[in-house]
Amino acid sequence: AKDWLITPPATKASVQVLPGANNQSARIMLSNGIVSRTFLVTDGNLGCISMRRSDKDIEFVRAIKPEVRVSINGNWINVGGLTGAPDKAFITPEWFDKFESLPNAFKLTGMTVGPCVKPYEWQPKCNAPADIAWPANGRRVTFRFAGSETTPYQGVDVAVAYEIYDGIPVIMK
Repeated sequence: AKDWLITPPATKASVQVLPGANNQSARIMLSNGIVSRTFLVTDGNLGCISMRRSDKDIEFVRAIKPEVRVSINGNWINVGGLTGAPDKAFITPEWFDKFESLPNAFKLTGMTVGPCVKPYEWQPKCNAPADIAWPANGRRVTFRFAGSETTPYQGVDVAVAYEIYDGIPVIMK
């Protein structure tokens, strides 16, 4: 097996949309050849169904939870997430078509994909190479969610951003 620190992977970071059967669902996968994170989009929302170390075939996700919980006026609100798994110790693909959006959770309204962004200005210091990429090379996906008409949070939007970088096993949320 190749070590990513010694031999950098040739695979660049990507965001892929994989349509589901009969256009009822889709999967969105962030991957760079070392790590990946996969979301299932169904019933108007999304949930993370896989986070894995690709080069070692190690899975880290055991249960689907909301993508974010936010407090608005002292009330905790789920953003994204799916329910319907009969067990919280593991996930199997046979359950995917049973998953539904969490009740009263903010629903997915769209996404944008682009390059990574600078979170702040930075200049190489000490022994860092002068030509180091900033922002880091990779891809960014931003999921947008909104409160539904059945909640007092209609008109409130939440954005959740992920970045995956070339050549390093890191995914930023």
